[in-house]
Amino acid sequence: MAFGVRCTLIVLGTVAMGACARGPNVERAFGGAVVEGRYIEAPAYSAFLRASIADATGDSRDAVDAYREAARWDPEAREAMTASGTVRCRIDPCPSASVDARPLAAETSAPRLSNLALRVNSLEALARLDPSRRDAAARAAEDLAGIGVLGAARSLAAAAVEASDEPFPGDRALAGRLAVDEAVGRGALSLLRHRATRSRIGLEETAARALLAGRRDVARSLSFAELLADPEAFGARLVFAAAGGSDVMGLLEAPRVGSRPISAAEWVAYGQALQHVVGPGVARSRLEALHHEFLIAGDDRVVRAAVDLASRRVIAAEALPATGAVELAVICRGGPAGSARQTAFDLAALDLRHRYLFFAYEAPSDPHTRELGERLRESSSDDPIVAAAEVLVELAEGTRFKSQRARALLDHDPGDLLLATVALSVAEKIGDSETAKLAHAVLAFVKCAGREPP
Repeated sequence: MAFGVRCTLIVLGTVAMGACARGPNVERAFGGAVVEGRYIEAPAYSAFLRASIADATGDSRDAVDAYREAARWDPEAREAMTASGTVRCRIDPCPSASVDARPLAAETSAPRLSNLALRVNSLEALARLDPSRRDAAARAAEDLAGIGVLGAARSLAAAAVEASDEPFPGDRALAGRLAVDEAVGRGALSLLRHRATRSRIGLEETAARALLAGRRDVARSLSFAELLADPEAFGARLVFAAAGGSDVMGLLEAPRVGSRPISAAEWVAYGQALQHVVGPGVARSRLEALHHEFLIAGDDRVVRAAVDLASRRVIAAEALPATGAVELAVICRGGPAGSARQTAFDLAALDLRHRYLFFAYEAPSDPHTRELGERLRESSSDDPIVAAAEVLVELAEGTRFKSQRARALLDHDPGDLLLATVALSVAEKIGDSETAKLAHAVLAFVKCAGREPP
């Protein structure tokens, strides 16, 4: 291992030991919250981090050795032992594993929240201390997004982007956008411009992402600055109008012949605004005429908004990546009907939480579904995809729900179509007519095949 990385691990291990010296538990900042975790010996901490890095960079044999070392130093490190076995099966397929078992890779597992916080904080520090490891941090950020821990994913992606003055690798498109979303949350225009440049994301797309995040003021400022620099910037003009910077009739302008494709974020943000100006049918025709970039699977900010548009038939379902298509399938067909449905999806294109949603809907009693739920329950309990999948499994199992369960789902995000879908199923099961009425109101504009109108 390079001298710089060894020094980094020593520094991180020393920090961990100092932080933990006061008692058996230690508090760690994670995703905007404080998480309590047990004390970890510095050598175990260092070995676990080294294993995570080796695993993230594809060095499976070193990862197995380091995970085993971590387990020797810390016999309670269940995640290290599990990860060691998983990576070892990746090198030499385990006899008990079959195609139907669909084993999950270590990098997509969901460890306990306290250990996840430790790993994220470690990778952030590592990226700052050793910029050559920024790709490992970026990959981990994308994996975190895949289990629904978006706050930590954005923070880690931002650390990866800021680790070096060099432009961010183009093959980490999702991580770059997570980093931009982290800056959108902060709202500082100077930081946003800086982050967009580092992430290799255009300012027009950055403005659209701000609009999709509800930051209309930020979206207006960024798109207006782009229009001043380039009056022909079609995407910026659309975002500026959609954000309330000009007459909404500006949304009806046609792009000039030869205009560059607009980003997926610009296309979706445009569609959200346009549907309220001309209606779903006309909006769909205009959107289909626009040349745009493909939506990126796992890009929550854009894909979930696109699912909303597809459910209203403003865009075609075929425009969605696999993650969005799974959500749309559940929304359109409602709660589980009690029989298995064989829907064709490329499982390799699904992140962990959407895989859980898929199996929760298609095969809620499958042991693999239960395994996915157990992996995600603690680390991703606040994620709407995971929450919806868990309820689908409980519905299929005939679970007795508490009287407030349906309302709690709806209150999590009153406008979320997926949560409204499962909340409606729960409300109808327990006889909560008031919540059922509210859920019907949320779903009133859903027009996809398979869902009966309220």
